[in-house]
Amino acid sequence: YEPSEDALQVEVDTKTIPHTEFLTYVFTDLSSTGATVALDWAKKQIPFKIEFDVSAIVLADIRQKLQGEAGFQRQNWEQAATFAMNNGGDLQEALGWINNAIEGQFFSSKTFNNMAVKAQILQKLGQKDKVLAMVPEMAGMANTNEMNNLGYMLVNMGENDLALKYFKINAKNNPANANVFDSLGEAYKIMGDRKNAIKNLKKSLSLNPPAGVKANSERLLAELGVVI
Repeated sequence: YEPSEDALQVEVDTKTIPHTEFLTYVFTDLSSTGATVALDWAKKQIPFKIEFDVSAIVLADIRQKLQGEAGFQRQNWEQAATFAMNNGGDLQEALGWINNAIEGQFFSSKTFNNMAVKAQILQKLGQKDKVLAMVPEMAGMANTNEMNNLGYMLVNMGENDLALKYFKINAKNNPANANVFDSLGEAYKIMGDRKNAIKNLKKSLSLNPPAGVKANSERLLAELGVVI
């Protein structure tokens, strides 16, 4: 036996298990970056953990693919930026990728969704002023659900007054939409305006909301001490 010829050496704590006739490999503790591999044979189990830097592997693959045919499609730049933003990638690189999706390339097209991704990246970079400068343009291109998302984005930024402005616009433009009144009521609740929160949450319930919206309105009203 020559230890220098080993392909792998791992220190493990063996476990006693019920008899296993055939050599068996079992994968447990599965995660997005690794797993525990257990070698079961006879009455012994030999477990060891394997891990990979999945984000680095995926980002390297993304960079390579964007240099080829995949780089001619806007959606691929959006997906690349989103992955980098959410998985510990270089935020400046992610910003460059989303900017390519938005403008400057023959495939570029500015949409609410890619503007929202850019806004999230800028927030992570601590550039709140640039995000706020984007808000009017984002509002101008937003549909009903996107306007709601814009409002919640502003709430998460601590811009409650500005968020309320867009929630109110959405409710005014969609008087039969239960979800927009649910969101408006939630915004008022966050701001401590109990009266208007109750008013708009009850309005949401009066519009025959979908189950999820109904449950949220009822939960918020209960938190405000209102018995339905």
